Amino acid sequence: MLGTQLDGSPCEGYTTTARVLNASSYLHANLSAVCGEAEFNRSKTPENLLTPTLMVEVSSASTAGPD
Repeated sequence: MLGTQLDGSPCEGYTTTARVLNASSYLHANLSAVCGEAEFNRSKTPENLLTPTLMVEVSSASTAGPD
């Protein structure tokens, strides 16, 4: 659903397959978006998204601890 909201904007959405570097930790957010040019650290495997504009993590009682 977010993808259709981003159509025509300078933003692009990414799913959990994109590993995000946030400060000093790596995250697999349920959804992230970049507005403008996305930058990646391609020296790591998997690549790390360095410039997220938005990160969304959906948690529930069963996943709140690990998330």
